[in-house]
Amino acid sequence: MPNWTTLLVTFICVLLGITFRFRSRVTDRFGNGVPRGPWGFPIFGVFPFLTHYPELTLDRWARRYGPLYSIYLGNQLFTIVSDPGIAKDLMVTNGAVFSDRKEMFIKSQTVFAGRGITATRYNDRWRKHRRIATMWLNQNAVQRYTNVLDFEATDMLKALYVDCRGGALPINPQAYAGRCSLNNMLTITFGIRTDSIHHPMVKRALRLSREFMNCTGPMSNLVDFIPLLQKLPTPLLKRGKQLHNDLVETYGGLIHDIDRKLRSGEKVDDCLAKTMLYIREEEELDHVDMAILASAFMIGGVETTASIMQWFSALIPAYPHIQKKAQEELDRVVGRHRLPIIEDEASLPYCHAIIKEVERCHNPFWLGTPHVASEDFTYQNQFIPKGTVVVLNTWTMHHDPHRHPRPDDFDPDRYINDPLLSSTSSNLSDPYERDHWMFGAGRRICPGMIVAEREIWLTISRMLWGFDMIQIPEKPIDLKEYDGLSGRSPVPFEIRLRPSYIHKPLKNPNGSDPLIVYDGGYYYLTTTTWTDIQITRAKTPNGLKDGERKTVWKDSNSNRCCQVWAPEIHKLDGTWYIYYTAGRSDGDLGYQRSFVLKGGATPWDSYSYLGQLTSDWGIDGTVATINSIRYFIWSCQDQGMQSLCMATLTSPSTIGPVHPISHPTNSWEREEGELPVNEGPAVLQRNGKVFIAFSASFCWTDHYQLGLLTLGSGKDPLSSGAWSKSGPVFSTANGNYGTGHNGFFMSPDGKEYWNVYHATSNSNGACDGNRYTMASKVNWNSDGTPNFGTAPALSATLTGPSGE
Repeated sequence: MPNWTTLLVTFICVLLGITFRFRSRVTDRFGNGVPRGPWGFPIFGVFPFLTHYPELTLDRWARRYGPLYSIYLGNQLFTIVSDPGIAKDLMVTNGAVFSDRKEMFIKSQTVFAGRGITATRYNDRWRKHRRIATMWLNQNAVQRYTNVLDFEATDMLKALYVDCRGGALPINPQAYAGRCSLNNMLTITFGIRTDSIHHPMVKRALRLSREFMNCTGPMSNLVDFIPLLQKLPTPLLKRGKQLHNDLVETYGGLIHDIDRKLRSGEKVDDCLAKTMLYIREEEELDHVDMAILASAFMIGGVETTASIMQWFSALIPAYPHIQKKAQEELDRVVGRHRLPIIEDEASLPYCHAIIKEVERCHNPFWLGTPHVASEDFTYQNQFIPKGTVVVLNTWTMHHDPHRHPRPDDFDPDRYINDPLLSSTSSNLSDPYERDHWMFGAGRRICPGMIVAEREIWLTISRMLWGFDMIQIPEKPIDLKEYDGLSGRSPVPFEIRLRPSYIHKPLKNPNGSDPLIVYDGGYYYLTTTTWTDIQITRAKTPNGLKDGERKTVWKDSNSNRCCQVWAPEIHKLDGTWYIYYTAGRSDGDLGYQRSFVLKGGATPWDSYSYLGQLTSDWGIDGTVATINSIRYFIWSCQDQGMQSLCMATLTSPSTIGPVHPISHPTNSWEREEGELPVNEGPAVLQRNGKVFIAFSASFCWTDHYQLGLLTLGSGKDPLSSGAWSKSGPVFSTANGNYGTGHNGFFMSPDGKEYWNVYHATSNSNGACDGNRYTMASKVNWNSDGTPNFGTAPALSATLTGPSGE
């Protein structure tokens, strides 16, 4: 019997010998050989080594063989360029030699049918198609439709906000980025757009784009490089033919629609398709020419920009400090009264640097679009024969530790002193100063670079402006894995988008005397509505602006039907209660009393009348448990002044003896002869310290403001001497007048305290329904006392509570 092992080893050695002999004989007339590189296998070349993470393999070879090396894929010789200087020397300085394209069997001949600006040979047809494309991609043309890019970036933000329910639900931003890029190119190419990510064109167009990348990448298939396979009915050939038909049917069909409209006299917006139809006879364009040129726009214009937006969304949640720094820059330069625009980029160097760093780290095309040597060329004693495919190894160029220290780190500061746009940087005389090589080089550099830059800037700067992007701990994002064989995008992921929302009122009008509680994933808001008790609920505080609302109580008893004020929801022993103030139908405010309703297991359950707590005048009641004892605290009349009183809450509807604990004796509690007032008590407890915030002075003035009572350590809360008073601690500011009658609520993760309060835009103050509800985070002083800061302007930005 033959020794099969020996035969197999002998056969492999013979094949390797043939490979070595063939490769060593490829020289120029001076004996210069092709750049050295890995041998690979006969027939297949190095293809078997490039099936998984090919960029890492190519990078390893660059470190072993140098910045210019050769490989064989099938029968095709490739020269891999991994150095900016060599890239410029070959593709820019000697662009006449290295601007051709190889007629790839799948991409050029099958899918694009010998057409398309990305796959065509460097000839008259390419120049014609490039000239037509440039009509819609040059600087002046882009300026005309920047408003389209602006609109789609804003629309993407709105769609993300709506579909994540204002930050309440996790979301995968990938489809939204894809639709944004798609809409830009649909508008430029056909004058149309889609209205949501669920539009059938979104799914179809993005599928066609990804299928093109997977079928045609230089490392995606061997059919392009083994002639025998091109004669066989391979699955890839079948896919290529189907892709061609789908492209012509989809985008050629849209051109047919536009042609029909033009012939019938209908108005058609200016677009590439309209231009092609007008000049088709002059330029000798047939239907397939136009369909494939439109397809090149749709594929090239969607894949790159969408992938960068997706990589940004996947990457940035891991870097909250970078987000914060960018948002501080945006707030300082742009503010909250408008979105960032194109003209802001020069004034936002850190945001600009973030985008460049994303493009460096996660260039969707780790290998540039292949060029071909149109004649024999010798470079630094290394021979590049005519027909050699020359490609930029952008992954290695972007991860060169000499040029980019710690290349695997995401560090925008490496670009902080680089103010240039990529379209400008690509023309620098020193190639080592160029920012990145994502858009290619030389005469075949991406013609849509200016459009892509503007689109990426508008979307990413606005994402930073509009949201905190947060990792979901139980759903880690894998940045090493990716979808796609040629064009790369992240594998599906989810993040949370916490709106950095403009500080507009949570409720307006009738936003006075607010209280918010958080329970079971919802925020519940109550305010004074004068005639009934309403509860609004939402998954986020920002969502309360248009949250679900219902009336839970309206009383027909004439002694407590009217002047309904300051309802507060409190949970006692597993049951929810509402404490509120109400009075008589005759409108005499001297008969205002405190009452309580009993609810159920959630704040959203039904309520029934339970009882009256105060027999004398009493308003703005609240409940607190201090040192395991439950108390009722309210605004009462004592010593002829509106003061604060406190009593033990012996049951949900009964109180013990009344104890006054605060009188409005300070000047800021009775400004310039105004009515002396202490009202709206709100209890705050942290680290064993107990505080009562309260409202002082009269509400029909801009002096209505918060004071603070602090309970002495180990003292009896019912004793007025147990409390020390300070104030004012929160006053009129930034266009918010009469900031008072507040409450406190905790963030969902229990780490933050928030102050919810009312204010008015009336500089004279207000006691009526023209007050709005606002909220801001409470900070803490070094001595453990609360720091309320100042009331933010309505144009300010707030990040929502932590743990949302």
